Amino acid sequence: MLPDMGIKLDLRFATQVLCIKSMALITWDDSIKVGLWTIDTQHERWVGFINDLHEAMLAGKGKTVLRKTLAAMVDYTRTHFADEEKLMSTHGYSGYAEHKAIHDAFVAQVLDLQRRVQADEIGVSREVLNRLKNWLVNHIKVTDQDYVPFLKSKGVL
Repeated sequence: MLPDMGIKLDLRFATQVLCIKSMALITWDDSIKVGLWTIDTQHERWVGFINDLHEAMLAGKGKTVLRKTLAAMVDYTRTHFADEEKLMSTHGYSGYAEHKAIHDAFVAQVLDLQRRVQADEIGVSREVLNRLKNWLVNHIKVTDQDYVPFLKSKGVL
C-alpha cells in the first residue's frame, strides 16, 4: 500500500493516453480495399508507411524515422504505381492516361516532400500526415474504384 501523498491518479486518463498513442492513423479494413489481392496488399503496405510515421511522431522520433520512411515510400510508390499502371495498360483500360497523370502528380508531391525534409525545411507534422492519409484513402476509395470493375471483368483478381 502506498502512503497518501495527496496525489490522485486517474487511471481512466492514463488508459486513454496509452490508447491514443497506439492508435493507427489509418485502420486497414474492408472499406479501403479494392478487391484485387495484389493491389490491396500494396495499399496495405502504404498504409503501414503512414502509420509508422504517425507512431514515430507520437513517440517524438519523427525526425529520425522520417527520412528513412520517406525514401522507402518513394521507392514503393513508384513500384506500386508501375504495377497498377501495367495492369491497366495490359488490359486496355480507357482511363489509363488520366490515372497515370494522377499518379505522376502524386509522385512529384512526394518527391517534393522528400526534398523539403532533406533540406530540413519541414518535419513530420499532423498536416503532412493528414495530407498523405487523405490522398491515399481518397485515391483508393474513389480513383482506384474506377478501374476495379473493368479489371475484374478481365479476370484480374
